Amino acid sequence: MDDLDDKIKRLLGEAIVPPLLASEEQYHSAFDESGVAKADDIISALSAEKIDLKRFAYLSIGGSSGAEILHVLSNTSMEYGVLLEYDDAAGALAEKKAKDLIPSKTLRVLRGDATQKIETCRRILLDLRDNGKIDGIVCSVQAVLHELPTRSPKHELEYLLGEALWDWNPCFFFCREPCSPQTWPEKVKLSVGNLSSERLEALANHIRGMLSMPGEVRRAGPRFILLHKDLAVELLFKIFYIDDYSYEIDERVTSLNPLLVAKVVEGILEGGEVRSEYLNSGSFEKLYRKFQVMAKDHNETPLRPPLTFVRIYAKRLIGHEQQAIDNSQENSSKNEHNKIGTKSVKTQAERLLNLSLLPWSPRKSPSLRVLWPELLVDPELLPHKNSTTADRLTNWVKFLHWNSNVALIGAPGAGKSTSLRRLFLDLAAKIDLPNSPFPVFGHVSDYVQYIDSQQSSYPLEIAISEARLSQKPIIYFVDGLDEIDSILVDRFFSEFIQNFQTTEFIWCACRTEYFFNQLGAQIKYTQHFREVLEFCPWSETDTLWFVKMYSDRLEIPELPSRFNRLLLSTPEASEFSNNPFHLTLILYLLGENIETDNAFTNAYSLYNNFYNHWLRREAHRGTSSADESEVRSFHIQIAENLFDLRGAVKGRTVLLDKPTKTMIESHTAAADLLRVERFPDRISGFRHETIGEFLLANNIIEALSDRNTKLDNVLLRTYTYEINRFVREAISLIDENGREYLIKLLSERYKEYLNDMESELSKCQEDISPTLRIREQLLYYIGRIPCLEFPEILRISYQSEHHSLLVRIAALGSILHGNEDIEMDYIEKLSPGSSWDIENRSVQLVYFGDVYGDIYHFTDNGLYSWDRTREAILARLKGNSIRDQRLRWWDLRTIMLFAVSRMNGFKFTAREKEIIRTTFIDHSISSNDRIQRIQDEIRIIEEKFKEDK
Repeated sequence: MDDLDDKIKRLLGEAIVPPLLASEEQYHSAFDESGVAKADDIISALSAEKIDLKRFAYLSIGGSSGAEILHVLSNTSMEYGVLLEYDDAAGALAEKKAKDLIPSKTLRVLRGDATQKIETCRRILLDLRDNGKIDGIVCSVQAVLHELPTRSPKHELEYLLGEALWDWNPCFFFCREPCSPQTWPEKVKLSVGNLSSERLEALANHIRGMLSMPGEVRRAGPRFILLHKDLAVELLFKIFYIDDYSYEIDERVTSLNPLLVAKVVEGILEGGEVRSEYLNSGSFEKLYRKFQVMAKDHNETPLRPPLTFVRIYAKRLIGHEQQAIDNSQENSSKNEHNKIGTKSVKTQAERLLNLSLLPWSPRKSPSLRVLWPELLVDPELLPHKNSTTADRLTNWVKFLHWNSNVALIGAPGAGKSTSLRRLFLDLAAKIDLPNSPFPVFGHVSDYVQYIDSQQSSYPLEIAISEARLSQKPIIYFVDGLDEIDSILVDRFFSEFIQNFQTTEFIWCACRTEYFFNQLGAQIKYTQHFREVLEFCPWSETDTLWFVKMYSDRLEIPELPSRFNRLLLSTPEASEFSNNPFHLTLILYLLGENIETDNAFTNAYSLYNNFYNHWLRREAHRGTSSADESEVRSFHIQIAENLFDLRGAVKGRTVLLDKPTKTMIESHTAAADLLRVERFPDRISGFRHETIGEFLLANNIIEALSDRNTKLDNVLLRTYTYEINRFVREAISLIDENGREYLIKLLSERYKEYLNDMESELSKCQEDISPTLRIREQLLYYIGRIPCLEFPEILRISYQSEHHSLLVRIAALGSILHGNEDIEMDYIEKLSPGSSWDIENRSVQLVYFGDVYGDIYHFTDNGLYSWDRTREAILARLKGNSIRDQRLRWWDLRTIMLFAVSRMNGFKFTAREKEIIRTTFIDHSISSNDRIQRIQDEIRIIEEKFKEDK
């Protein structure tokens, strides 16, 4: 932002620096990615028309260096293209790129003013038609029309479009232009990052003068200015493209009248069809977030990014409608079938809409109906297959056209389930439209029961049966795919997806690490997905907008001010307030006016405060007569059962016995946190999986802290990263005296389990005794409790434990406590190909979720993907916390050993090399010898970089 402030100073004449100007080639190349995206959008729309594109030519007006038109020619059967471009440099670039087209395809580039050259374009295309080479045209005008009034002499919209579209039949017209912002009030308050209101005011007034725009600009405090919505958008566009200001200031992006353009096109096509819709470009929203824009209305309500673009789609197919008529008649004959299925869709929709929103409000217990559709944030998703640009979910739906399989992935609480339900409800609302797909919604446990011939899921079976009778395209929404093991995943794909008809598709949701672990590494799964979309954290704008709308809907007007106070008093809260589920937990507690000192310090404290309040609230409401300890024990038992059933062949569900059923039917505190299914009666999980993970972590903390607890019941499980993260966060909340006491207690408990070591020595390495597993867990947690003095029990265990895995755990605990002697000894053991190296890699793969397995039995053979492990290590190498610094040498050695073990084909990316090269070493917590060894480790890895070349 400091650089931006300097650039604005330069523009306003307050500083003498070189002029702002990007090279012509850089300027036009910057639009290549968006050109390809627009081309893909057009190709998708044309493919839905079922028209033979081989008899069409493509006309691109103002298509810059040709990225759009060349992408269309390369990816369709069209053979002829005409590009009209004002800029000579862009035209030259297009001609250069066109040489890569196959010989049967040609691109003609005309350089010059659009008004002067459009007649030539028309004649070229008519010659192609007269010679029998084409029948129709596809005309594309992208972000050009708004420029022409100031750039093109004698510009007349009717003349330009009249020449372009002429008498073409068939004819398609695609246009996307910036326009006056939709969804914003006439006046807005605007801030941009940390720019001062004085700087914004000066730049806005400069733009207002250059573009002859009416209205005043007023400061509204040190960061905000008050101005007309059109000028606000002009200001944002100029800031976003500040390096091209000398070019951008010549055009007014809000000048176009979309209604006029639509009317002109409708008049030219005479009987054709014209549709318009307002939207945003992916690049505008991305820059809106990058520059940290904040907009508000006069009531201080945060505003979402405005809809600053209009998309106009038109077609004339007079005399070419027979295929459309045939399709219409076919659809008409299917009407009766369509009506059959609407009952199951509406039943599913009602069931989803009636689900209580947990946790929603301490004052009310509304359902999803309260959110849908007005309060649902349109999340941003990053694609993994076909692009690198993030975009909103609604835009991805338009792009993908419901004709392909899609995976929605993200962190716990990122909004996957809510988005899946939203998509289902959107389609359910359109079920009576002829071309709308038939949606089917189910949790993965429902589909598991459906494909199991012995235990059908009746509601889902009915829905699928009716969907197939409807003869419509079917979209199966599958939630919670990460809650089945590899055997069931394989069955799901081989017995369900593999048998899809050509008009059946799946949209599934699961955690990111699960997708890349179970699905992403195997082509037999990934081949099914056209796109994998990963949820991004909410922006500050999305978060504040939701808080304000939430408070209005639930009639808690003081909530936004409480939330703002929280962010100021507890900066840590902002780190997880961009997670939708965490945010709802925060708002739930703030709605009850719970603002204790540590309620929002980390995720553990947030869940702990929520859970305790939930139990008290339900008891106070009189809907739960069981005491808190009884409900807590019940929930922990369910959490343990579900955790143990992760790999169950029948699916991860707990059947309801009589005591469980009684508890659920009698106590809302017990039931409303669980996902209870019917046919058969069972519990398929917690309403949010992280609640179960928190409960397991909380149970671990209580067991470790109580001298009388029998640890066998708790520590015989090897817990996942998510659960142990909750445990570490709980430990961080304990004061210094409490941590010292806990280490002493755990050390004593560890010694209690040493008696079995001699009997273990007589057994083979594969035979893992319960006491060994308990010692492993105790050492793990001792190693992660911060304290002033080194716990000697770690040295004792490092020297005396006979199992190499426990030696490793003791070594890492010692490293985290800063013991350099043990660190040096252990890292010397980690030589390439040694048993210590293989074990270290194997444990890392299991721990970070690259593979599913047991840390005692899984062995890395050098062929498994290590993407998740590598990213976790690189994230620590970028970090500078004491924990990151303590693990620095071991992380570098581990990443080097992984790279060496995968010599065939593995290469570090440029980003990964840069992270390793620039790894920071904190000299204040390391001896000179350790610093030197870490530097040597980096040099060894850099030698590996050279081998990669």
